[in-house]
Amino acid sequence: MKKVKIITKIENINAVCKRRLRTSAGVQEESHRKKKNAKRETSAAKRIKALGRLRSILLLILIALAAFVGITAVDAVTCGQVHGDGIVCRKIGFITKEERYRDEDGGLKSEHQFTDVRNGDIFISMSTHTLGWRHGHAAIVIDAERGITLEAALWGKPSEKMRMRHWSSYANAVHLRVSEEAAASALAASGIARDTSIAASAQLGCLAAAFAEEYENGVMYGLFSGIPDKAPAPSAFEKTQCAHLVWYAYKQFGLDLDADGSWLVTPRDIAKSDKLVVIEAFGDYEY
Repeated sequence: MKKVKIITKIENINAVCKRRLRTSAGVQEESHRKKKNAKRETSAAKRIKALGRLRSILLLILIALAAFVGITAVDAVTCGQVHGDGIVCRKIGFITKEERYRDEDGGLKSEHQFTDVRNGDIFISMSTHTLGWRHGHAAIVIDAERGITLEAALWGKPSEKMRMRHWSSYANAVHLRVSEEAAASALAASGIARDTSIAASAQLGCLAAAFAEEYENGVMYGLFSGIPDKAPAPSAFEKTQCAHLVWYAYKQFGLDLDADGSWLVTPRDIAKSDKLVVIEAFGDYEY
């Protein structure tokens, strides 16, 4: 009888173990199934995310291509605005071009000569353009006797002294000087004694040229010169661009050559200043 009871207990225990094993196996199988499903869902989510990124990249590429085609077309039209025998539109920077007279070998060709040049005189050309924007270029004469100008020409490079003769190859250029009335007024407002042995424009031009050579030579090009301070102290003058360099030199002596008075001064703004007079102009372009 005892033997039967023992066998029965063993069978019961065995049955319980089997149930537990089946339950454990079921739990493990369910856990494995859930993990497998989660892995599939994660993999699917990753594929969807990757596909979304790919679509975004392709969209950006298409936008960039469309922008490039548009800019190239506008740039081609801009190059075609100034034309004539010997005038060539050529790249001078990463995205900047200009029209100049060139010989058959591609070298610069002097097409016109400037006369009666004085220190402080201003040269402006509208031959320079970037991505379709014809912003132009400007320079101030700092040594008329030696034919030296000071210019901030290209982004990423400092302002530097240049030979004035390179201006004779621009497709268009204008030679400007401060008027006698504006010069006399600026000198008086600045408290500077007038040297009556020379013209007021010559005296002010000499002062502006000397200041530019002393404080503006070797200053890095800054496209957004004028933000936040258009006229910082000379000790804090760390960036400039072509027109800003010219404007800043005269601003030190109370003369504002920016025609529209905005934070950004351009060559066109200076060319339109009523405080300047035209000495000579070359090329067919309206400023």
